[in-house]
Amino acid sequence: EPIQAMRIKLRLKGRSDNTETAYVKWLRRFLSSMNVRTLEQCGNIRKDHVVAFLTDLVVDGDVAPSTQDQAFYSLLFFFEHVLERELGDVDALRSTKPKLRPTVMSKREVQGVLEQLVGVWLIVAQLLYGCGLRISEALRLRIKDFDFDQRQIVIHNSKGKKSRLVPLPESLVEDLKRLIDNRRRLHERDLENGVASVWLPHALERKLPNAHREFKWQFLFASGRHSKNKRTGKMHRHYRHRDSFSQALRKAVAKSGLEKYITSHTFRHSFATHLLQSGIDIRTVQELLGHQDVSTTMIYTHVLFDEDRPVLSPLDLLTKSTTRQPPETIQKNSNFSDSSLADLPLAETPT
Repeated sequence: EPIQAMRIKLRLKGRSDNTETAYVKWLRRFLSSMNVRTLEQCGNIRKDHVVAFLTDLVVDGDVAPSTQDQAFYSLLFFFEHVLERELGDVDALRSTKPKLRPTVMSKREVQGVLEQLVGVWLIVAQLLYGCGLRISEALRLRIKDFDFDQRQIVIHNSKGKKSRLVPLPESLVEDLKRLIDNRRRLHERDLENGVASVWLPHALERKLPNAHREFKWQFLFASGRHSKNKRTGKMHRHYRHRDSFSQALRKAVAKSGLEKYITSHTFRHSFATHLLQSGIDIRTVQELLGHQDVSTTMIYTHVLFDEDRPVLSPLDLLTKSTTRQPPETIQKNSNFSDSSLADLPLAETPT
């Protein structure tokens, strides 16, 4: 009952499917820890119960700050919108787990991964890197979002319910046009079979009753089959699932020989870092990424090493400034023999 009430409020407030899934997960976990099953029992929940739950996440769960924040905002939403009570200040033990810096690929590494992708997934990856898109933004692109004359792509309803414009890479124009032609043929077949339909956001389905059958509203990266919308129960041709791209990406990374942990979001990190390396100002990068606060974009300034002009280590500078001794001199002055070097312990990998 509390879970259903939470879902209803989240949908009335227009929260995304991802937000609903995350918030419901944390609420279910919290209520389970309290052995609460009904809304009536929720009346006994106090602020100190929330404090204890969030503290346990840190002490027993060793969660990251962002994970603890997500749990907090889930319970805050439940209190304010479902229970209609003020939660007040929550003085829980804060996670001190260090914030991880984003993994970034070099331009050569990006090229190496792209060379191992084919077809639709190659175009998706090129959009992630070429436009700095999130995987959800790329897969949700509709036909109408592409402006080939202006060389722009409109990103609607991204994180934070914002929209933005990003440049359409010139190198992708022909491939995208061919993909759109293929998508049109699939849509025409759906029309002939009487199954052409796509999910529309907000109240568009009511305001534009025929829009769900129009080509411009269709998802470009359409699924191979129709599926039921869990909110409306209607059958639509939805966009492809992100897990399919993740599987293709893992295989491409393995084939490229790259040992870094690469996800779809790594392309977005690389996009931002490479723009900053090329001299684009951080405010422009902020706009292209859709960040509300420039401080979020600042995380990419940690790795502004130019691949063509790398920053030299002081050790390398010292070595360059001194005359190298011949090998026999080094051996003569060394305190180690070959056998003693072999007995040295291997250096531990720095954390």
